[in-house]
Amino acid sequence: MRAARVIAAAEFVTFCRRCRLSIEMNGPELLASYKGRRSEDVFTELVRRYTNLVYSVAKRHLPDAAMAEEATQTVFLRLVKASPKLNTDGALVGWLHRTTVHVSVDMWRSESRRRTREQHVVTMEPASPENAPPWEEVAPHLDQALDLLHDEDREVVLLRFFAKKRMREIGQLLGVTEDAAKMRVSRAVDRLRSQLGLRGAGCTVAALAYLMAEHSIEAAPNHVVARVLALKFTASGAGSGASLVFTKTSLILGVLGL
Repeated sequence: MRAARVIAAAEFVTFCRRCRLSIEMNGPELLASYKGRRSEDVFTELVRRYTNLVYSVAKRHLPDAAMAEEATQTVFLRLVKASPKLNTDGALVGWLHRTTVHVSVDMWRSESRRRTREQHVVTMEPASPENAPPWEEVAPHLDQALDLLHDEDREVVLLRFFAKKRMREIGQLLGVTEDAAKMRVSRAVDRLRSQLGLRGAGCTVAALAYLMAEHSIEAAPNHVVARVLALKFTASGAGSGASLVFTKTSLILGVLGL
């Protein structure tokens, strides 16, 4: 009972603090306050006020919700990093709108170029689901097969299909060209396919790429991420690093009240 009362009291204090922020401070004041104190409550209030605006603009310019979510995160990260000098709510809204349009257009152009470049790359051409073996046949062996690859092969497979990095990004991380990154991914997937074949889970390179792209990562439930996030703050306190983790997770999940 005592612990429950303490938690309830803490939640009430947080609620009151956010109510005060909502009533007393305009957008530019919140931004200035966050720049000075890196307060989670201040950033949460900024997100609460302006996420709908940014997301809506992004979604009108981008073909799917996932890209709109990525654009929304990018805009807010630019906002807190650049901390533009804005004196009125109108100026802040204008900055958010203009930045969202620019970010969305850049993302759309980049995505279009990526699709054009990669449409003939074997590791990126999804096999027909009818030609691919069931994921249930591959999944029990996948992680063990990955563990048996050389470090450099395992790294590029994880970057491409688990971390969902684009070929250009993989090349930048490895210090090679995009074409070289494509070749490394292709060779690594082929070696992974061979390891799986030894375990009775054989398939083509294209089929394996399709299966990993579709099934290798499953979204954790919101409450799992929230609990892990709570452990982070319980263990280490809300420093600047923790604030960034909180910020990005809040944007990704839309959890604005943690």
